[in-house]
Amino acid sequence: MATSNRKNDMSFRAVRGVILTEICGDSYLVRSGTVKQINETAAYFWKLFQNGTDENELIKASVSYYEIEDIMSLRKDIRELILSLLNSGLIERYTE
Repeated sequence: MATSNRKNDMSFRAVRGVILTEICGDSYLVRSGTVKQINETAAYFWKLFQNGTDENELIKASVSYYEIEDIMSLRKDIRELILSLLNSGLIERYTE
């Protein structure tokens, strides 16, 4: 049995009741009383948050989908996105 020593074993998922919508080509996350405009990349990640994901899964998906090579910069950007969505109450932490 393999054990993980990763600090980032925390998973994240979309908060129930938050929807992704597009208006005039722009993407928005909408929840009662909250509207947050997001970019195309964040909209792509949102689909992963709907099923539950973690930082490493987001990185793997990004590298595959966008062919990114700068993993350190990518990790920083993903952490900022996670923090922004957490602070906005649009995603939540959970453990599997």
